Amino acid sequence: MKRIQALLGIILAAASLAACARMDRLDYTRIYSRAGWQKPDRVIETLAIPVGATVADIGSGSGYFTLELARAVGPTGRVYAVDVDAAALEKLQARAADAGIHWIESRLVTGEDSGLPVDVSLVFLCNSYHHLPDRPRYFARLRTRLQPAHRVAVVDHIHDLSGILRLFVSTGHWTPEDLLAREMQAAGYELSERHDYLPTQNFHLYRPGSPGVRPENRLRTPRERTP
Repeated sequence: MKRIQALLGIILAAASLAACARMDRLDYTRIYSRAGWQKPDRVIETLAIPVGATVADIGSGSGYFTLELARAVGPTGRVYAVDVDAAALEKLQARAADAGIHWIESRLVTGEDSGLPVDVSLVFLCNSYHHLPDRPRYFARLRTRLQPAHRVAVVDHIHDLSGILRLFVSTGHWTPEDLLAREMQAAGYELSERHDYLPTQNFHLYRPGSPGVRPENRLRTPRERTP
């Protein structure tokens, strides 16, 4: 196994010279697992979720990030795992039980229903934004459940990856960054942060604003605030 891991690291390193600059954002110590490119620890750190918070994982699947979110909020918090796949939610609950986490509540929904019974301080989506139908309408309805200080975090694959990084992304499973910006603006959100440390994904944080907020009036990203 170590020899295979070493060989894979050499191949990826060589490919980086001819592929794209994002290769240097891979964690080669964990490249044989999803953590090597997903960087869950850093994503959770970036979100800075308070203990006791209520958050939602939209498109949670079997719980890759759901369990991380649950550990962040702790037993006094609540995590809603929202998905259209009953089998995936069952697997998630089994994993949560094995981990001794009992503050995750599964919500089986249709594609147009967020499934959230109460307002939440953070709505998180990883690789699920592009699956949602009529996204401006979906997020406009969701906005009515959020307070101005609440956030929506969208992690979705980059559409124009090149070289070996393309192997990490299934065809069509991405959202162009400009399309995401237009749709969230139309739904009434303002961009508050943009992070680019993930090698295959964009990572944006939005806050509820006014429907159709003009781009020049939105909150600037940390990169844009730098002189």
